Amino acid sequence: MPERTCIGCRTKRTAQELLRLACTPEGEVFVDRTGRAPGRGAHVCFDKGCLRQALKPVKLRNAFKRPVQAPSVEEVYDTVSALLYERLRACLSMAQKARAVVSGHAALRQALMHGTVVYLLMAKDLAAPRIAEYRCWCVQHRIPYAVLFSKEELGRSLGRPKRGAVGFTDLRFGDRFATTLALLQRLEGSLP
Repeated sequence: MPERTCIGCRTKRTAQELLRLACTPEGEVFVDRTGRAPGRGAHVCFDKGCLRQALKPVKLRNAFKRPVQAPSVEEVYDTVSALLYERLRACLSMAQKARAVVSGHAALRQALMHGTVVYLLMAKDLAAPRIAEYRCWCVQHRIPYAVLFSKEELGRSLGRPKRGAVGFTDLRFGDRFATTLALLQRLEGSLP
């Protein structure tokens, strides 16, 4: 895995753990949503403190080796936050298309009993007793879990009606979701 250095804190990380900034020919810096925009790029951690440091004109000028116009920290933060939520929804959608998720209380309970769930996602607005039940299963069987989205958002991501919980049955999708969620939590956890 290729490593890059954050221009904010100078920490080396894999390219997947960093956000890539790119620059237009006119010198406007933007978030490279795909990580493949042409030209020189600059990398920064998913952390608001690093974003503040990285978006200083001197840092960007050094990184891009020319004068640039920097966006505001808030603008980049909002873009990155939206991008990470978009990636989480896309992961759910892809897993659904690959038939690598199970949802619905009865089907999910059966999958948990058979040990086929590798990661569990619960809606924020799921009833407290149901969250407690699922958490108990996860702790007992050492299944990682998260609470995120509303039932409506979960259902929409799956192309279905409201869903209270979704279990990933394929480790690749579960790991991808968990990794992206960790980046989002890191970004949100760095708020002042």
